[in-house]
Amino acid sequence: MKTLDAETIIELCVAAHESPRRRTAHVLHQHSDDPVQRMVMVADPETYVRPHRHPDKKWEMMILLSGAMDLLFFAEDGTLNDRVPLRMDGTRLVEYDAYAFHAAVILEHGTMVFEVKDGPYDPATAKEFPIWAPNEGSDEAEDFNARMRTLRTGASA
Repeated sequence: MKTLDAETIIELCVAAHESPRRRTAHVLHQHSDDPVQRMVMVADPETYVRPHRHPDKKWEMMILLSGAMDLLFFAEDGTLNDRVPLRMDGTRLVEYDAYAFHAAVILEHGTMVFEVKDGPYDPATAKEFPIWAPNEGSDEAEDFNARMRTLRTGASA
């Protein structure tokens, strides 16, 4: 049996806040080869979720548990195709094509999501990054992350 209690949630929020990446994950599946991958992720607004896609996956699902975030979906050339706000008083679940380039901007400290996607997980093929999105930790990443916060549908990243 797996549970997520208040103490664990507090620990995850502290870990995300103290992490250089400003996020953390609590993995619920037992093995990387499990057919369904499940995890709880907690992030702060300073985190940079670089646009990426999962070339070996069909779908991915995010369920907002607390906080607020936007999921962004991009065309191959970096044009923003769609922006889906996840809010406690609005949309809280989205399932999407994992092969589409996507990213997230976190809007509140301690934002928590439950992520589900098909497995298995292979780090060699798990993510593909577009050339138009700066590397995590690069000098350009912070500015790009700020731009994603206000990017409108139809605009280029």
